[in-house]
Amino acid sequence: MAAADGVLVYAPSLDEIARRWKEIEPLLRRATDRSSGAYETIDVLRQVLNQQLGLWLVTNHDFAVAVAVTEIVNHPRKRVLTIRFIGGHGMRQWYRQLFDCFDNQARQACCEVIVAEGRKGWGRTSLFGFDPVNVTFQRQVPPIPLIGD
Repeated sequence: MAAADGVLVYAPSLDEIARRWKEIEPLLRRATDRSSGAYETIDVLRQVLNQQLGLWLVTNHDFAVAVAVTEIVNHPRKRVLTIRFIGGHGMRQWYRQLFDCFDNQARQACCEVIVAEGRKGWGRTSLFGFDPVNVTFQRQVPPIPLIGD
């Protein structure tokens, strides 16, 4: 948990997530809408409730202003904390506290690195101590051609 100037960043309990879902869901949707249809907010909620994903809530004077979702991924040779989604507003007020929470979560989970994917604007991730490593490309799978086409 990190707090400064009325801004609080923390991992809420499952009960609090359920109670505040009407506040959390629109913030999360801002990020899931950019997942090319891979996720809807209800999918994230299901995985959070099953403890497959972690959810971080950012509040300003108890008003939800942002949400982040993380996943610990076990690769053959290292453990990685992956930032799946960040959605919200007023980032300059809270990003340092949020990234401190990510650092603490990664240390506690014995992760070696933290990775994130995002929209082009996140290319300025050097602001947050990230180095661009890869570029993600996406292509739709074409339908099977019908006979005679």
